[in-house]
Amino acid sequence: MTRTVGQRNLDAEVRGVEAGHRAFVQPDGSIRVVSDTHGDLGKHYVVTFAASFVGSAVVFACEPHGERAFADDHLYTVGGPGLVPCMHTALAARRLEREGLIRFTGHEWVATAKAAPARFDDDDPFACFTGAGR
Repeated sequence: MTRTVGQRNLDAEVRGVEAGHRAFVQPDGSIRVVSDTHGDLGKHYVVTFAASFVGSAVVFACEPHGERAFADDHLYTVGGPGLVPCMHTALAARRLEREGLIRFTGHEWVATAKAAPARFDDDDPFACFTGAGR
């Protein structure tokens, strides 16, 4: 039986919860995912995300850090647009959803107005250079 994207996202999230992982939004906008079972080793995962505009698919990346990083799980990984590549990004996606930054459409994660980059005033083509559009 072929699993839908939504089912695979939920499966990854369940694996993360069962493994005792928790996600925390950091001041730089990344998400730090830590494990209750490996937290004493200082191992954690840094999840970043990017989207071009409101409603666009979010791209997630995950990189292990700390002692034993890369020793017993994945290397740096990036998912396809709107998809989570691992359980760490699945947990981060749910955390970002609770923060109102992204939402799940049933088949992909997309950016909300709160997460999309600021757009410059189209009347001033030089706004990006002068900062006037901010």
